[in-house]
Amino acid sequence: MSQPADLSALRIDRSAPPPSGPGRWPLLAVILVLVIAAATFAWTRLAPAGPAVRVGLAEATGGGSATDSCNDDDQCPPLFRCSRSSSTCVPDCTSNAQCSPSGRTAAGATALDFCPSDTSCVCDYTEAGGECKPKLCSADADCGNTLVCRSGKCEAAPAASTV
Repeated sequence: MSQPADLSALRIDRSAPPPSGPGRWPLLAVILVLVIAAATFAWTRLAPAGPAVRVGLAEATGGGSATDSCNDDDQCPPLFRCSRSSSTCVPDCTSNAQCSPSGRTAAGATALDFCPSDTSCVCDYTEAGGECKPKLCSADADCGNTLVCRSGKCEAAPAASTV
């Protein structure tokens, strides 16, 4: 067996100046920057591409009814305006009376199919203006004396023989 080493001659020199130089921190910072740059490069090159986008052109072909596409109010019949959100002519109004058949015919426009009576439609106001829409109901009393409420809409009462 070998003899143990004699360590008694070893001493700590506390009077020596500390080591000069920046140490290991700059080297670690450079390595960290290189790792981040390599990861960013790999991510941009190896990441899957997004879905392909194809662009097509649409062309309007219409026959001149109130529901055809429009770009301006001038392209719509009287008492209709061009809806900017749907690009179609919608029934225009400033009051409920303008949605009723008597109010529309008095103003020189045709009555709306979905507004058969003077109480079946309302003028619904949005930021773009008023639009005639069918009146929603929750009970027969909401529809006046001649109509009944069915599925949220005021309509003609069914014949007693069919009930």
